Amino acid sequence: RAAAAGLRSLKDFCPAFLADNRARATLPEGTSVAARAVELDWSARPGQADVSTPVHARALDDPAQRRRLAQELRSLIAPGELVALPAVLGMRRAVAAWSDLQDLLGAPVAEIPTIPPSVPGMRLQAALVEGLRAAGGDLVLGPTACGLEGVEGRVSGVRVRAAARDRALPADAGAVSYVQLRAHGTDQ
Repeated sequence: RAAAAGLRSLKDFCPAFLADNRARATLPEGTSVAARAVELDWSARPGQADVSTPVHARALDDPAQRRRLAQELRSLIAPGELVALPAVLGMRRAVAAWSDLQDLLGAPVAEIPTIPPSVPGMRLQAALVEGLRAAGGDLVLGPTACGLEGVEGRVSGVRVRAAARDRALPADAGAVSYVQLRAHGTDQ
């Protein structure tokens, strides 16, 4: 059994649609999952009609906001139900938010990705950038790579073009990765 829990202030997640589709789906062993929709008044910005997923996610990094959400949700779920929420359970502390909410509800919680901006994608990007920087790397967005510089057969830098001028970015780690996305595919 599942309860698809939507937030009234989040227009990009329709719990009734999710619950209806889940209930119609047949699992490989021939059974189905009972699902129903519930709507919550909790909002990261009370009084606003349309609040984005990143705003909700940042709010749920705060334990006090998670307690408010759990207090309202607890009365709407039945024992043994999985709670399926839009993917808004924290931006920087998502694992703690997810674990805390499960403890507060006494029920398993799952996140359902929504349309962009995708909070799970934003979390992944932040983790990758943090890992890159922790390893001594730097992320440069915008300029187009237009050449390499070298010393004694080793790459020592990448020439980039930005704002109608070229400049060199040092590559002292000995490895350079360059990917440019274009309208008609990927050029590496």
